[in-house]
Amino acid sequence: LATASLSDPDEIKEVIDGVDVIYHCAGMTAAFDAKPLEEVNAQGTARIFQAIERCSNPPKRVVLVSSLEAAGQCDPNIARREYHAVCPHTRYGISKLHGEHAAYEAAQRGVAEVVIVRPPIVYGPRDKDVFQMFQAARHGLIGQPGLRAAPVSIVHVADLVRGISLAGAEGTPVPVEPDSHVLAGGGLATTTISSEHAHAEGPGIYYFGDGGGHTTTSFCEEMVRAFGRRPITLKIPAAGMWVVGAATEAVGRLRGKVPALNLDKVKTSLGTGWFFDHS
Repeated sequence: LATASLSDPDEIKEVIDGVDVIYHCAGMTAAFDAKPLEEVNAQGTARIFQAIERCSNPPKRVVLVSSLEAAGQCDPNIARREYHAVCPHTRYGISKLHGEHAAYEAAQRGVAEVVIVRPPIVYGPRDKDVFQMFQAARHGLIGQPGLRAAPVSIVHVADLVRGISLAGAEGTPVPVEPDSHVLAGGGLATTTISSEHAHAEGPGIYYFGDGGGHTTTSFCEEMVRAFGRRPITLKIPAAGMWVVGAATEAVGRLRGKVPALNLDKVKTSLGTGWFFDHS
């Protein structure tokens, strides 16, 4: 076991020199403002490639674990595809996209092959955020953000890890110097579906999900039924979500700890849709 800080390329170099593939899973999911998210998710990713450039026996491939939020919300009736243009609107999503840009630019310089994985909602052992939904479901309670349940993609952590591993072993890397690639400013509108499955704008990006059609409400209903209870759904209007988010964030600032439901996460929860074509 070797450790290094994402803030120090020289430390990173010492632990990656001689390895074949880097699976970059380190990241920050929540903060009170954009600066720490950018420092970890964007600059931290850039420093990994700086470290690779200093290696005598550099890794050949980097698998960057990004986020569906880096791509942005989708049309509520059309699943997002890899070739759809990116449009993140949360602090977290923007910072993860900036990390993707750092990786993409390094690939263009020939530093290493880059494969990008964008997970959706992840649940399973050691998760703390979705676990709170399970805790509420144990009592039969479901809080639905907004009056309309938005479609979402979901994956269990074991399936996601298998997908990340496969991406490292067999995934197609982002191409070099493609002007139309989504990370070069290209991509189709989220309301457009291409007849080409592997459209030129999206190679090297992978979405992994369970293949099901979900909303956060339907997902929680399954949790409630698993506990043998009857679901009780409370629809919380957008205004109410913003009030609750502001209150929990204010308390979090006093305690010095970012709460699971903060204003950035409210913005995510009220999105038009967070689901993709898993094929």
